[in-house]
Amino acid sequence: MADSFEELFPKQLHAYMVEFDIPPLSEEIVALIPKQRLAVGVMMGAGTLLNYTLSADRRKLWAVVLGKSSEEIKEELQKFPLTRFMEYRIHELMFHEAATAGISKVSLN
Repeated sequence: MADSFEELFPKQLHAYMVEFDIPPLSEEIVALIPKQRLAVGVMMGAGTLLNYTLSADRRKLWAVVLGKSSEEIKEELQKFPLTRFMEYRIHELMFHEAATAGISKVSLN
C-alpha cells in the first residue's frame, strides 16, 4: 500500500496562485505588454494558465497556474516577459474552482 498521496498520484498537477506586485510603469514595461499578452494566450491555450487577473489600480496581478511543483511554476513564470520586473509569491492551492463562460469551444471535427 502507498504511504503518501504522491506515491498514489505521482504525476498529479497542482494549482498554484501566483501573486505579483507590479512596479510603476516604465517605457520598457509598456513596450513588453504585447509580448506578455501573447505569452498569456499561449499558456492559456496549453492549459497551463487557468486565470490571469489585473487589479483596477494596476498594482497587483494574480494568476492560477498548473504544475507539478513550485519550482516548475517558477520556470513557467520565466516565459512571461514582464516577470523580471515584478516580485511575486507562489501559493499552492488546495483546490481551484471557476465558472466557465456560456460559450462552447468550437470543434474542428
